[in-house]
Amino acid sequence: MRYLLTVCMLMCLFLIALPSISALKGSWLLDLVVNFQLTYALLTFFLLIVTFWLVRSLFLISFCLYVVFTIVNFASLLPAVPNLTGHSVSDDVYVFQGNLSYYNADMDALYDFLDKKNADIYILFEVNDTQREAFGKLANGRPNLGYAQIEGLPAGMGIISKYPIVKRHIHQFEGKSAVIIELELLIDHQLVRFYALHPPSPRTKESWQTRNQLLAELKNLVKHHPQQITWITGDINTSPWSYYFPRFDFLTPCIEQVGYYTSWPHSKAVAWLANVVRIAIDHCFMSEHMTILEFKTVTIPNSDHLGLEYRFILNQSR
Repeated sequence: MRYLLTVCMLMCLFLIALPSISALKGSWLLDLVVNFQLTYALLTFFLLIVTFWLVRSLFLISFCLYVVFTIVNFASLLPAVPNLTGHSVSDDVYVFQGNLSYYNADMDALYDFLDKKNADIYILFEVNDTQREAFGKLANGRPNLGYAQIEGLPAGMGIISKYPIVKRHIHQFEGKSAVIIELELLIDHQLVRFYALHPPSPRTKESWQTRNQLLAELKNLVKHHPQQITWITGDINTSPWSYYFPRFDFLTPCIEQVGYYTSWPHSKAVAWLANVVRIAIDHCFMSEHMTILEFKTVTIPNSDHLGLEYRFILNQSR
């Protein structure tokens, strides 16, 4: 029993240490495994309780390692205090961002749900191209990317904005779903450079490599505009613990502004299990001139993702 407990504890400690082991960055399977840190933290905590009663000698060192790695893994994901030291140069902007699921079982309920949100900006992933008219009805004449036949819905992405779209560029790269949308939005007289992407799910090593390459291409695009207000959104199919999670010198992941949240998988059928293993793969990144005021995750009818709902302002230093 003690031997089995020791083996399980060592395995759990290895799993929660994975984000700190950069030498393992080239492993496809380990990069998938690394994402479930909350699950590992809960499991390790349970094992610590057992070892406290059965193997005291193992408990002390395990507890110390657990505390260290938990702090390292979660410290940056605690909610930050909004920086409102400047003055607002815009009204708050209400955003709905979510993966709708290509094969959503009830499209009528889905688009009724979206219409009732009445968001200033919709950022939608896995928009079924057979629902183009429903997407156009949701846009209701507002600037958008997705309804025009000449553009279509690149990699299933659709954008609707009440603000003017000044410029648009669809970057195509090699590989399935290797597309990055780049727009310039005019929000209350301020130009905001906007990106959206939905790289493939890393179910195979090939799709994992395509995802990694697309995230690298995103970083290359963004670095050319360090002075401009920049906003990135995406279902990027990875979590902050992955080596390949994109990091930028002048952009902050929203998860580091608002605190840890989860978005996938969502399932009403096995809600208890989904709550334990759910991770954050839907993300946004913002430059210092953007401040999130409110943020929450919401259920999307018949989707396996939770949607992100948030309000932000543009601000300017005095």
